[in-house]
Amino acid sequence: MDTNCTELNQLGYWDNKQTGMSFNDDGTEFDKDGLNTSLVDINIIANMKKELHQSGDNSSICSETSETSSLSDDRAADLSELPDFLTPSPPSAEPKYEPQRAEFKLPTFKIPNIFSTPDDSRSFASSNIKITIQRLLLGQEVRLEGFRSFTDKKSLLTKAIEINDGNAIMAIVLFLQQTLLPTLFQMILLEYKPAANHYIWYLRTRSETAKLLDLLCMLGRLEDGLILRYKRILKSTNQERMKTQLKHFYSTECSNTDDDFGKLVTSHLYLIDTHTELRLKNQELFLKVGNCSSVMKTLTHLSEHYYDQDSSSLTSPMKFRITHNLTETQYGWACLLSLTKVKKWPQIQSLLIKKRWGSLLQEKSILPPEAVSEVLKEGSAPIDLISIFVSLIENGENKLNTAIRLKCHRVVIDIFAAKKDKSKILTYKSKLEEKSKDAVYAENVLKNIK
Repeated sequence: MDTNCTELNQLGYWDNKQTGMSFNDDGTEFDKDGLNTSLVDINIIANMKKELHQSGDNSSICSETSETSSLSDDRAADLSELPDFLTPSPPSAEPKYEPQRAEFKLPTFKIPNIFSTPDDSRSFASSNIKITIQRLLLGQEVRLEGFRSFTDKKSLLTKAIEINDGNAIMAIVLFLQQTLLPTLFQMILLEYKPAANHYIWYLRTRSETAKLLDLLCMLGRLEDGLILRYKRILKSTNQERMKTQLKHFYSTECSNTDDDFGKLVTSHLYLIDTHTELRLKNQELFLKVGNCSSVMKTLTHLSEHYYDQDSSSLTSPMKFRITHNLTETQYGWACLLSLTKVKKWPQIQSLLIKKRWGSLLQEKSILPPEAVSEVLKEGSAPIDLISIFVSLIENGENKLNTAIRLKCHRVVIDIFAAKKDKSKILTYKSKLEEKSKDAVYAENVLKNIK
Protein backbone atom coordinates (compact mmCIF):
# COMPACT_ATOMS: atom_id res chain seq x y z
CA MET A 1 0.00 0.00 0.00
CA ASP A 2 1.67 3.22 -1.20
CA THR A 3 -0.48 5.63 0.82
CA ASN A 4 1.52 7.00 3.73
CA CYS A 5 0.67 9.25 6.60
CA THR A 6 1.89 12.39 4.81
CA GLU A 7 -0.48 11.71 1.95
CA LEU A 8 -3.31 11.11 4.41
CA ASN A 9 -2.60 14.51 5.96
CA GLN A 10 -2.97 16.04 2.51
CA LEU A 11 -6.37 14.39 2.19
CA GLY A 12 -7.58 16.57 5.04
CA TYR A 13 -8.51 14.13 7.80
CA TRP A 14 -5.62 15.05 10.09
CA ASP A 15 -5.90 18.78 9.28
CA ASN A 16 -7.55 20.93 11.93
CA LYS A 17 -11.18 21.70 11.19
CA GLN A 18 -12.58 25.19 11.49
CA THR A 19 -13.85 25.15 15.04
CA GLY A 20 -13.73 28.86 15.89
CA MET A 21 -10.99 28.09 18.41
CA SER A 22 -7.41 29.35 18.57
CA PHE A 23 -4.57 27.29 19.96
CA ASN A 24 -1.73 27.89 22.36
CA ASP A 25 1.83 26.85 21.46
CA ASP A 26 1.45 23.57 23.32
CA GLY A 27 -1.60 22.64 21.25
CA THR A 28 -4.22 23.31 23.91
CA GLU A 29 -7.46 24.83 22.64
CA PHE A 30 -8.56 28.27 23.81
CA ASP A 31 -11.83 29.96 23.19
CA LYS A 32 -12.18 33.44 21.75
CA ASP A 33 -11.71 35.00 25.17
CA GLY A 34 -8.40 33.21 25.64
CA LEU A 35 -9.76 30.91 28.35
CA ASN A 36 -8.88 27.22 28.36
CA THR A 37 -11.89 24.97 27.95
CA SER A 38 -12.70 21.30 27.50
CA LEU A 39 -16.46 21.74 27.37
CA VAL A 40 -18.38 20.20 24.48
CA ASP A 41 -22.03 19.88 23.60
CA ILE A 42 -23.71 17.81 26.32
CA ASN A 43 -25.71 16.02 23.59
CA ILE A 44 -22.47 14.53 22.26
CA ILE A 45 -21.78 12.97 25.63
CA ALA A 46 -25.31 11.67 25.96
CA ASN A 47 -25.08 10.00 22.57
CA MET A 48 -21.63 8.62 23.38
CA LYS A 49 -22.94 7.05 26.58
CA LYS A 50 -25.80 5.42 24.71
CA GLU A 51 -23.51 4.01 22.03
CA LEU A 52 -21.03 2.43 24.45
CA HIS A 53 -21.99 -0.68 26.40
CA GLN A 54 -22.82 0.28 29.95
CA SER A 55 -22.64 -1.93 33.01
CA GLY A 56 -24.79 -1.45 36.05
CA ASP A 57 -21.70 -1.11 38.24
CA ASN A 58 -19.84 2.20 38.42
CA SER A 59 -16.68 0.59 39.70
CA SER A 60 -13.66 0.56 37.46
CA ILE A 61 -12.75 -2.33 35.25
CA CYS A 62 -9.11 -3.22 34.76
CA SER A 63 -7.87 -2.66 31.22
CA GLU A 64 -7.14 -5.77 29.16
CA THR A 65 -4.57 -3.89 27.05
CA SER A 66 -0.95 -3.35 27.97
CA GLU A 67 2.29 -2.15 26.38
CA THR A 68 3.09 -5.73 25.48
CA SER A 69 -0.15 -6.36 23.59
CA SER A 70 0.64 -8.19 20.36
CA LEU A 71 -0.48 -6.61 17.11
CA SER A 72 -0.90 -10.12 15.71
CA ASP A 73 -3.73 -10.66 18.20
CA ASP A 74 -5.72 -7.81 16.63
CA ARG A 75 -4.96 -9.20 13.19
CA ALA A 76 -6.15 -12.64 14.29
CA ALA A 77 -9.36 -11.00 15.54
CA ASP A 78 -9.94 -9.47 12.13
CA LEU A 79 -9.12 -12.68 10.25
CA SER A 80 -11.37 -14.75 12.48
CA GLU A 81 -14.35 -12.58 11.40
CA LEU A 82 -13.77 -13.15 7.68
CA PRO A 83 -16.31 -15.33 5.84
CA ASP A 84 -15.80 -19.01 5.14
CA PHE A 85 -14.61 -18.80 1.55
CA LEU A 86 -11.09 -19.79 2.65
CA THR A 87 -11.99 -22.35 5.29
CA PRO A 88 -9.01 -24.74 5.38
CA SER A 89 -10.61 -27.56 7.34
CA PRO A 90 -12.13 -30.59 5.57
CA PRO A 91 -15.93 -30.96 5.52
CA SER A 92 -16.05 -33.28 8.48
CA ALA A 93 -17.25 -33.23 12.05
CA GLU A 94 -13.90 -31.88 13.24
CA PRO A 95 -14.22 -28.54 15.09
CA LYS A 96 -12.97 -25.42 13.34
CA TYR A 97 -9.66 -24.03 14.45
CA GLU A 98 -9.97 -20.75 16.31
CA PRO A 99 -6.73 -19.00 17.24
CA GLN A 100 -6.20 -18.43 20.95
CA ARG A 101 -5.55 -14.78 21.54
CA ALA A 102 -5.50 -12.23 24.30
CA GLU A 103 -8.34 -10.30 22.74
CA PHE A 104 -8.49 -6.57 23.39
CA LYS A 105 -12.00 -5.52 24.29
CA LEU A 106 -13.36 -2.09 24.93
CA PRO A 107 -14.29 -2.19 28.63
CA THR A 108 -17.99 -2.03 29.37
CA PHE A 109 -18.13 0.94 31.66
CA LYS A 110 -19.94 4.15 32.41
CA ILE A 111 -17.72 7.02 31.30
CA PRO A 112 -17.42 9.61 34.07
CA ASN A 113 -18.89 12.95 33.05
CA ILE A 114 -15.61 14.70 32.30
CA PHE A 115 -17.40 17.27 30.13
CA SER A 116 -20.06 18.43 32.63
CA THR A 117 -21.32 21.97 32.38
CA PRO A 118 -19.91 24.66 34.75
CA ASP A 119 -23.18 25.00 36.65
CA ASP A 120 -23.32 21.28 37.46
CA SER A 121 -23.05 21.19 41.24
CA ARG A 122 -21.88 17.58 41.18
CA SER A 123 -18.86 18.29 38.99
CA PHE A 124 -15.38 18.23 40.41
CA ALA A 125 -12.44 20.13 38.92
CA SER A 126 -8.88 19.58 40.03
CA SER A 127 -5.42 19.65 38.53
CA ASN A 128 -4.25 17.06 41.07
CA ILE A 129 -3.51 13.90 39.08
CA LYS A 130 -3.86 11.51 42.02
CA ILE A 131 -7.26 12.84 43.10
CA THR A 132 -8.52 12.94 39.52
CA ILE A 133 -7.51 9.33 38.84
CA GLN A 134 -9.11 8.20 42.09
CA ARG A 135 -12.42 9.80 41.10
CA LEU A 136 -12.21 8.23 37.65
CA LEU A 137 -11.61 4.83 39.25
CA LEU A 138 -14.68 5.30 41.43
CA GLY A 139 -16.79 6.29 38.43
CA GLN A 140 -17.39 9.74 39.86
CA GLU A 141 -17.93 12.81 37.72
CA VAL A 142 -14.89 14.97 37.18
CA ARG A 143 -13.89 17.87 34.95
CA LEU A 144 -10.45 17.77 33.41
CA GLU A 145 -10.01 21.34 32.23
CA GLY A 146 -7.65 21.92 35.15
CA PHE A 147 -5.05 20.08 33.09
CA ARG A 148 -4.20 22.89 30.71
CA SER A 149 -0.70 22.16 29.44
CA PHE A 150 0.37 19.40 27.11
CA THR A 151 2.75 18.08 29.79
CA ASP A 152 -0.01 17.83 32.41
CA LYS A 153 -2.25 15.96 30.00
CA LYS A 154 0.50 13.48 29.20
CA SER A 155 1.14 12.97 32.92
CA LEU A 156 -2.54 12.28 33.49
CA LEU A 157 -2.61 9.65 30.73
CA THR A 158 0.65 8.12 31.96
CA LYS A 159 -0.81 7.64 35.44
CA ALA A 160 -3.96 6.01 34.04
CA ILE A 161 -1.83 3.59 32.01
CA GLU A 162 0.35 2.80 35.02
CA ILE A 163 -2.65 1.65 37.04
CA ASN A 164 -3.87 -0.22 33.93
CA ASP A 165 -7.50 0.87 34.28
CA GLY A 166 -9.46 0.83 31.03
CA ASN A 167 -12.15 3.25 32.27
CA ALA A 168 -9.65 5.93 33.11
CA ILE A 169 -7.59 5.42 29.96
CA MET A 170 -10.60 5.67 27.67
CA ALA A 171 -12.01 8.75 29.43
CA ILE A 172 -8.68 10.57 29.26
CA VAL A 173 -8.06 9.59 25.62
CA LEU A 174 -11.43 11.09 24.67
CA PHE A 175 -10.55 14.22 26.64
CA LEU A 176 -7.26 14.55 24.78
CA GLN A 177 -8.95 13.97 21.45
CA GLN A 178 -11.33 16.85 22.24
CA THR A 179 -8.74 19.33 23.49
CA LEU A 180 -5.53 18.77 21.51
CA LEU A 181 -4.48 19.63 18.02
CA PRO A 182 -4.79 16.58 15.76
CA THR A 183 -1.01 16.47 15.29
CA LEU A 184 -0.41 16.42 19.05
CA PHE A 185 -3.10 13.80 19.55
CA GLN A 186 -1.34 11.65 16.94
CA MET A 187 1.91 12.04 18.89
CA ILE A 188 0.15 10.77 22.01
CA LEU A 189 -1.19 7.69 20.21
CA LEU A 190 2.23 6.95 18.72
CA GLU A 191 3.91 7.21 22.11
CA TYR A 192 1.33 5.36 24.22
CA LYS A 193 0.36 2.02 22.69
CA PRO A 194 -2.39 1.18 25.25
CA ALA A 195 -4.04 4.52 24.51
CA ALA A 196 -3.88 3.81 20.78
CA ASN A 197 -5.40 0.35 21.25
CA HIS A 198 -8.28 1.73 23.30
CA TYR A 199 -8.98 4.43 20.74
CA ILE A 200 -8.81 1.91 17.87
CA TRP A 201 -11.43 -0.27 19.53
CA TYR A 202 -13.53 2.78 20.32
CA LEU A 203 -13.59 3.65 16.61
CA ARG A 204 -14.42 0.03 15.76
CA THR A 205 -17.45 -0.01 18.03
CA ARG A 206 -18.71 3.23 16.49
CA SER A 207 -18.06 1.93 12.94
CA GLU A 208 -16.00 5.01 12.11
CA THR A 209 -14.14 3.15 9.39
CA ALA A 210 -12.58 6.12 7.62
CA LYS A 211 -11.00 7.45 10.81
CA LEU A 212 -9.90 3.95 11.79
CA LEU A 213 -8.18 3.36 8.45
CA ASP A 214 -6.28 6.64 8.72
CA LEU A 215 -5.28 5.85 12.30
CA LEU A 216 -4.01 2.36 11.41
CA CYS A 217 -1.95 3.84 8.58
CA MET A 218 -0.52 6.48 10.89
CA LEU A 219 0.45 3.79 13.41
CA GLY A 220 2.13 1.73 10.66
CA ARG A 221 -0.34 -1.16 10.98
CA LEU A 222 -0.76 -1.50 7.23
CA GLU A 223 -1.91 -5.13 7.21
CA ASP A 224 -4.65 -4.35 9.70
CA GLY A 225 -5.78 -1.57 7.39
CA LEU A 226 -5.82 -3.96 4.43
CA ILE A 227 -7.96 -6.44 6.31
CA LEU A 228 -10.38 -3.70 7.31
CA ARG A 229 -10.71 -2.52 3.69
CA TYR A 230 -11.15 -6.12 2.57
CA LYS A 231 -13.96 -6.70 5.07
CA ARG A 232 -15.73 -3.58 3.82
CA ILE A 233 -15.68 -4.96 0.27
CA LEU A 234 -17.10 -8.30 1.44
CA LYS A 235 -20.22 -6.55 2.73
CA SER A 236 -21.33 -6.00 -0.86
CA THR A 237 -24.35 -8.14 -1.77
CA ASN A 238 -23.78 -7.82 -5.52
CA GLN A 239 -21.28 -10.40 -6.80
CA GLU A 240 -20.25 -8.43 -9.86
CA ARG A 241 -19.74 -5.26 -7.86
CA MET A 242 -17.74 -7.20 -5.28
CA LYS A 243 -15.58 -8.69 -8.04
CA THR A 244 -14.89 -5.25 -9.52
CA GLN A 245 -13.99 -3.83 -6.11
CA LEU A 246 -11.74 -6.80 -5.31
CA LYS A 247 -9.84 -6.41 -8.59
CA HIS A 248 -9.31 -2.72 -7.93
CA PHE A 249 -8.33 -3.43 -4.32
CA TYR A 250 -5.81 -6.05 -5.41
CA SER A 251 -4.20 -3.87 -8.08
CA THR A 252 -3.97 -0.76 -5.92
CA GLU A 253 -3.49 -2.06 -2.38
CA CYS A 254 -2.08 -5.59 -2.45
CA SER A 255 0.74 -5.27 -4.97
CA ASN A 256 3.31 -4.37 -2.28
CA THR A 257 2.06 -6.62 0.50
CA ASP A 258 3.15 -10.08 1.60
CA ASP A 259 2.30 -13.00 -0.66
CA ASP A 260 -0.21 -14.56 1.75
CA PHE A 261 -2.65 -11.68 1.68
CA GLY A 262 -2.33 -11.27 -2.08
CA LYS A 263 -3.02 -14.99 -2.55
CA LEU A 264 -6.10 -14.70 -0.34
CA VAL A 265 -7.57 -12.00 -2.57
CA THR A 266 -6.73 -13.84 -5.82
CA SER A 267 -8.27 -17.03 -4.40
CA HIS A 268 -11.46 -15.15 -3.67
CA LEU A 269 -11.55 -13.77 -7.22
CA TYR A 270 -11.10 -17.27 -8.64
CA LEU A 271 -13.87 -18.55 -6.36
CA ILE A 272 -16.24 -15.91 -7.74
CA ASP A 273 -15.30 -16.92 -11.31
CA THR A 274 -15.97 -20.58 -10.48
CA HIS A 275 -19.38 -19.76 -9.04
CA THR A 276 -20.23 -17.75 -12.15
CA GLU A 277 -19.29 -20.70 -14.36
CA LEU A 278 -21.36 -23.10 -12.26
CA ARG A 279 -24.41 -20.86 -12.54
CA LEU A 280 -24.05 -20.78 -16.31
CA LYS A 281 -23.81 -24.58 -16.50
CA ASN A 282 -26.74 -25.38 -14.25
CA GLN A 283 -28.19 -22.59 -12.15
CA GLU A 284 -30.90 -24.76 -10.60
CA LEU A 285 -28.37 -27.37 -9.48
CA PHE A 286 -26.02 -24.68 -8.21
CA LEU A 287 -28.69 -23.05 -6.05
CA LYS A 288 -29.65 -26.42 -4.51
CA VAL A 289 -26.24 -26.75 -2.85
CA GLY A 290 -26.59 -23.53 -0.88
CA ASN A 291 -24.82 -21.16 -3.26
CA CYS A 292 -21.42 -22.80 -2.59
CA SER A 293 -20.21 -20.08 -0.26
CA SER A 294 -16.95 -21.71 0.86
CA VAL A 295 -13.98 -23.26 -0.88
CA MET A 296 -14.57 -26.72 0.59
CA LYS A 297 -18.28 -26.66 -0.14
CA THR A 298 -17.57 -25.63 -3.72
CA LEU A 299 -15.00 -28.41 -4.07
CA THR A 300 -17.53 -30.95 -2.77
CA HIS A 301 -20.01 -29.77 -5.39
CA LEU A 302 -17.41 -29.95 -8.17
CA SER A 303 -16.33 -33.45 -7.11
CA GLU A 304 -19.88 -34.72 -7.10
CA HIS A 305 -20.94 -33.36 -10.49
CA TYR A 306 -17.74 -32.60 -12.46
CA TYR A 307 -15.14 -35.05 -11.13
CA ASP A 308 -14.17 -36.48 -14.53
CA GLN A 309 -13.78 -33.11 -16.25
CA ASP A 310 -10.52 -32.18 -17.93
CA SER A 311 -8.04 -30.45 -15.63
CA SER A 312 -8.02 -27.38 -17.89
CA SER A 313 -11.71 -26.71 -17.22
CA LEU A 314 -12.66 -24.01 -14.73
CA THR A 315 -14.94 -26.50 -12.95
CA SER A 316 -12.32 -29.24 -12.68
CA PRO A 317 -11.86 -30.34 -9.04
CA MET A 318 -8.13 -30.90 -9.57
CA LYS A 319 -7.61 -27.42 -11.03
CA PHE A 320 -9.68 -25.99 -8.19
CA ARG A 321 -7.44 -27.74 -5.66
CA ILE A 322 -4.25 -26.39 -7.25
CA THR A 323 -5.59 -22.85 -7.49
CA HIS A 324 -6.61 -22.73 -3.83
CA ASN A 325 -3.48 -24.59 -2.68
CA LEU A 326 -5.46 -27.27 -0.85
CA THR A 327 -3.67 -30.15 0.80
CA GLU A 328 -3.98 -33.75 -0.30
CA THR A 329 -5.97 -34.49 2.84
CA GLN A 330 -8.46 -31.66 2.25
CA TYR A 331 -8.93 -32.71 -1.36
CA GLY A 332 -9.25 -36.38 -0.38
CA TRP A 333 -11.99 -35.82 2.20
CA ALA A 334 -14.06 -33.60 -0.08
CA CYS A 335 -13.86 -36.07 -2.95
CA LEU A 336 -14.52 -39.09 -0.72
CA LEU A 337 -17.79 -37.65 0.56
CA SER A 338 -18.89 -36.56 -2.90
CA LEU A 339 -17.94 -39.74 -4.75
CA THR A 340 -19.52 -41.91 -2.05
CA LYS A 341 -22.73 -40.00 -2.54
CA VAL A 342 -22.78 -40.76 -6.28
CA LYS A 343 -21.30 -44.27 -5.73
CA LYS A 344 -18.20 -43.91 -7.89
CA TRP A 345 -16.26 -46.70 -6.18
CA PRO A 346 -13.37 -47.17 -8.67
CA GLN A 347 -12.60 -43.44 -8.54
CA ILE A 348 -12.45 -43.58 -4.74
CA GLN A 349 -9.97 -46.43 -4.78
CA SER A 350 -7.70 -44.82 -7.35
CA LEU A 351 -7.81 -41.48 -5.53
CA LEU A 352 -7.13 -42.66 -1.98
CA ILE A 353 -4.87 -45.70 -2.44
CA LYS A 354 -1.24 -44.87 -3.19
CA LYS A 355 1.54 -47.36 -3.82
CA ARG A 356 4.62 -47.02 -1.64
CA TRP A 357 7.97 -48.50 -2.60
CA GLY A 358 10.15 -50.04 0.06
CA SER A 359 11.57 -53.49 0.54
CA LEU A 360 8.21 -54.60 -0.86
CA LEU A 361 5.56 -52.79 -2.85
CA GLN A 362 2.97 -51.60 -0.34
CA GLU A 363 -0.30 -49.75 -0.53
CA LYS A 364 -1.21 -46.85 1.71
CA SER A 365 -4.29 -44.66 2.11
CA ILE A 366 -3.86 -40.89 2.03
CA LEU A 367 -6.67 -40.70 4.64
CA PRO A 368 -7.03 -42.67 7.90
CA PRO A 369 -8.22 -46.09 6.62
CA GLU A 370 -10.44 -46.77 9.62
CA ALA A 371 -12.36 -43.52 9.08
CA VAL A 372 -12.60 -44.17 5.34
CA SER A 373 -14.00 -47.64 6.02
CA GLU A 374 -16.73 -46.18 8.21
CA VAL A 375 -17.69 -43.63 5.52
CA LEU A 376 -17.82 -46.33 2.84
CA LYS A 377 -19.90 -48.63 5.03
CA GLU A 378 -22.38 -45.86 5.69
CA GLY A 379 -22.52 -45.18 1.94
CA SER A 380 -23.28 -48.85 1.17
CA ALA A 381 -20.02 -49.43 -0.67
CA PRO A 382 -19.08 -52.94 -1.86
CA ILE A 383 -17.62 -55.06 0.91
CA ASP A 384 -14.52 -55.76 -1.18
CA LEU A 385 -13.70 -52.03 -1.29
CA ILE A 386 -14.32 -51.63 2.44
CA SER A 387 -12.08 -54.65 3.11
CA ILE A 388 -9.22 -53.02 1.19
CA PHE A 389 -9.19 -50.03 3.54
CA VAL A 390 -9.71 -52.15 6.66
CA SER A 391 -6.70 -54.25 5.72
CA LEU A 392 -4.58 -51.04 5.62
CA ILE A 393 -5.17 -50.31 9.33
CA GLU A 394 -1.77 -50.64 10.96
CA ASN A 395 -2.79 -51.43 14.52
CA GLY A 396 -3.57 -55.15 14.68
CA GLU A 397 -6.20 -54.95 17.41
CA ASN A 398 -8.03 -52.05 15.74
CA LYS A 399 -7.89 -53.85 12.43
CA LEU A 400 -9.47 -57.02 13.89
CA ASN A 401 -12.19 -55.14 15.78
CA THR A 402 -13.03 -52.99 12.76
CA ALA A 403 -13.13 -56.01 10.45
CA ILE A 404 -15.51 -57.86 12.78
CA ARG A 405 -17.73 -54.81 13.24
CA LEU A 406 -17.96 -54.07 9.51
CA LYS A 407 -18.27 -57.77 8.63
CA CYS A 408 -15.16 -57.91 6.49
CA HIS A 409 -14.95 -61.69 6.89
CA ARG A 410 -11.93 -62.30 4.70
CA VAL A 411 -9.87 -59.70 6.59
CA VAL A 412 -10.73 -61.45 9.87
CA ILE A 413 -9.76 -64.84 8.42
CA ASP A 414 -6.46 -63.43 7.09
CA ILE A 415 -5.60 -62.01 10.52
CA PHE A 416 -6.13 -65.42 12.16
CA ALA A 417 -4.27 -67.13 9.33
CA ALA A 418 -1.24 -64.87 9.84
CA LYS A 419 -1.14 -66.19 13.41
CA LYS A 420 -1.74 -69.76 12.18
CA ASP A 421 -4.63 -70.03 14.62
CA LYS A 422 -6.82 -72.79 13.11
CA SER A 423 -9.17 -72.95 16.09
CA LYS A 424 -10.21 -69.30 15.71
CA ILE A 425 -10.66 -69.72 11.97
CA LEU A 426 -12.89 -72.75 12.56
CA THR A 427 -14.88 -70.89 15.20
CA TYR A 428 -15.34 -67.88 12.92
CA LYS A 429 -16.19 -70.13 9.93
CA SER A 430 -18.99 -71.72 11.90
CA LYS A 431 -20.69 -68.33 12.12
CA LEU A 432 -20.66 -67.81 8.37
CA GLU A 433 -23.34 -68.90 5.96
CA GLU A 434 -22.61 -72.43 4.79
CA LYS A 435 -21.06 -72.69 1.29
CA SER A 436 -20.88 -68.91 0.99
CA LYS A 437 -17.85 -67.37 -0.71
CA ASP A 438 -16.40 -66.36 2.65
CA ALA A 439 -16.93 -69.84 4.11
CA VAL A 440 -15.22 -71.40 1.08
CA TYR A 441 -12.37 -68.90 1.48
CA ALA A 442 -11.96 -69.91 5.12
CA GLU A 443 -11.88 -73.60 4.12
CA ASN A 444 -9.13 -72.98 1.58
CA VAL A 445 -7.09 -70.99 4.12
CA LEU A 446 -7.36 -73.85 6.58
CA LYS A 447 -6.02 -76.27 4.00
CA ASN A 448 -2.96 -74.10 3.36
CA ILE A 449 -2.01 -73.73 7.04
CA LYS A 450 0.59 -76.30 8.01
